[in-house]
Amino acid sequence: MQLLLDYLRFSASSFTAIGKICFVSDEASAVKFVSEQLNLTKEVILNAKKVESFSSEILKAVQGVIDSIVRLCKEFSPTVNQCVNEMKINGNVGIARMEEGNSVCNLVSIITMGIKSMSELGMLAARDGGNLVTILNTSWKGVITLLQIDKHTLASKVDVGEIILKLISLIKESLRFAAEAWSCSAKENISATEARRVFLPVKFYLINAVKVAALFPSQASMVFKEISLCILMISAFKVSLSQQTHGKHASEVMTDLLEKTTVDLLSALLNAGEITQELRLSLLDSLFINEQCFSTQVCNKQGHDSQTEPSLVDILSLSVESAASARGLLLARVVLFQSVMRYSAELEEDAKLAITRKLQWFLDILTDEKVYTSVLSSQLPMADGSGKTVIWESMFSALLLSLKSLMIILSSSPAWEELETLLLQNLLHPHFLCWQIVMELWCFWARHATDDTVANVIDKLCIFMLSMSTSEAPLCPDSVLRRTAKSICFLLTHSPKSLTAQVYKNISTESRSELAPDAYLALLLEGFPLNFLPDRMKNDAKKQIVAEFFHFIENFNQKPLSSSRYSVQGGPVFALYVY
Repeated sequence: MQLLLDYLRFSASSFTAIGKICFVSDEASAVKFVSEQLNLTKEVILNAKKVESFSSEILKAVQGVIDSIVRLCKEFSPTVNQCVNEMKINGNVGIARMEEGNSVCNLVSIITMGIKSMSELGMLAARDGGNLVTILNTSWKGVITLLQIDKHTLASKVDVGEIILKLISLIKESLRFAAEAWSCSAKENISATEARRVFLPVKFYLINAVKVAALFPSQASMVFKEISLCILMISAFKVSLSQQTHGKHASEVMTDLLEKTTVDLLSALLNAGEITQELRLSLLDSLFINEQCFSTQVCNKQGHDSQTEPSLVDILSLSVESAASARGLLLARVVLFQSVMRYSAELEEDAKLAITRKLQWFLDILTDEKVYTSVLSSQLPMADGSGKTVIWESMFSALLLSLKSLMIILSSSPAWEELETLLLQNLLHPHFLCWQIVMELWCFWARHATDDTVANVIDKLCIFMLSMSTSEAPLCPDSVLRRTAKSICFLLTHSPKSLTAQVYKNISTESRSELAPDAYLALLLEGFPLNFLPDRMKNDAKKQIVAEFFHFIENFNQKPLSSSRYSVQGGPVFALYVY
C-alpha cells in the first residue's frame, strides 16, 4: 500500500503544480496531463479498493487529491469568468474563439474533467457500504463547488442530467437495500438508529441533487420524469413504513430527514425562472396523474395478483413508464401532494398557481375507494410546528391542515382566484369526503374573512337555492336544493350567529318568492341552527312551526294539498319533526 500512498501524494502535488507552472507554458500538454492523471487516479483507487480496505492514511491521501483538483479549478475560475464576460461582449466572435481552443476553453475542459472524475469517485465511495464516507463527502462537495464556477459556460459542457441520474441511482439503491433487508425481518421493529443509518446518506444525495437542480434547472428538467419517479418512490416508502407496525420508528425518522428535502428537490424545478409554465404543469402531471390513467397492475410481471399490496422492493423496481400506470402508488401521490401543499410558502407565484390547478385532481383522486378509506383510517408522521418533533396525525387531519396552510399562503397570491373558483365549483361535491373537505375549507375561510364578505357569499347561495326549488325537492336528500341547504347550514354553524338571523329573515319571513317555504323546509331538514337566532326570533320561529302543524292537522281532511304554505304534502309535519 506504500506504493499507492506515494502515487496519491504525487497526484496531489502534480495538480497543485499545474496551476503554477505547466499551464502557463503549454496549455495543451497540461490539459492532456490532467486528463490522464485523473483517469489513472480513479482507476488506481477503484482497483486498489478491490484488493483490501483503505487505511486512514490512504483515505487522507485520496482526500488530498480531491482537494488539490478543486483548488486547481478554483484558481482558474477568475480567468474563466473574465474571459466569458469578454466573449459575451464580443458576441458571436467570442463564442467562435471559445470553440477554437483558446485558454478559457482549455480551462473549462479541465474543470469539466474534474467534475466528471469526482462524481465517479463519489459513486465509488457511495457503493462501498459506508467505509469511504470522507471520500463521499469530499467528492460530491467538490462537484458542487466546481459547478458553481461559471454556470453559463458549464451548462453546455457538463452533462448535468447524468450527474442527477447518478444521485438518483444512489438514492434508489439505498432504499432498495433497506427494503430488502427489512422485508426479511418483517416481525422485528426497525430501530430509529438503524433507520438513520439508511436515510442519512439518502438525505445527502437529495441535498446534492437539489443543489445541482437549482444551479442548472433547464438541464435538470431534461430528466424531470426520473426526478419525479424518485420523489414518488420516497413518498411510497414512507407510506408503506407508516402502515406497518414494525416500521413506525423508521417512518418517523424518514419524515424528519427526508420529507422537506424531497419537496425541495421538486421546488428547485418549479421555482426556476428558466422553466416554462407548460413544463411545470407537465412535471406536476407526471406526479399527480388522473385516475383513469392507472391500470390494475403494479409491476410488469406476469401473473401478478392485482389484489395484493405491492412490496417496497416491487415499487422501487418500477420504471418511469410502469410507475405512470401503477395503482399501488395512488396513496403515495396523495401523501406527496400533502407535503407539497404544506411547504408551498417557499414556492414562487407561477409554481403556486400550478399547484392550485392540481387541487381538482386531489379531490378527484379522493373518490377512489382505497384512497378515501386509507385517508379516514390511517395515520401519518408529521413534523410539528417547530420542526423539531415528529408527531402522528390522522391522514385526514394532515390533509386538512396542509390545505388550510395553502389557503393562507394563497390569500395574498394571484392564485387565490383559482382557489375560490375551485371551492365554488365543488360546493355541492357528490362524494361525502370531498364535500366534507370543501366545507371545512369554506368554514376556515369564513372564520377569517370579514363579516360582510361572508354575508355576501351566503346571500348568493340563498338566491341560488330559491331559484331551484320544486315541489318534490325538499324531501329528496340528493336533490340540488337539499345539498345546497346542507352546505348553507354547515357554513352557518361556523360563521357569526348574526348570519343565521339574516338567512332566516331572507327566506322565512321577508322573502316574497313562492318557493321560499320549500327552501326553508330544506334548511330545517338539513339542521338549520335555530338556536343561533336571537331569543325573540327563535321563539317566533318555533311558534310558527307549531302553529303551521296544528293548522295542517285541522284542515287536512278538507283540503290536504292547500292546508299549508309548503308545496310538498305534509310539509308542516316534517318541519315539526326536525324541530
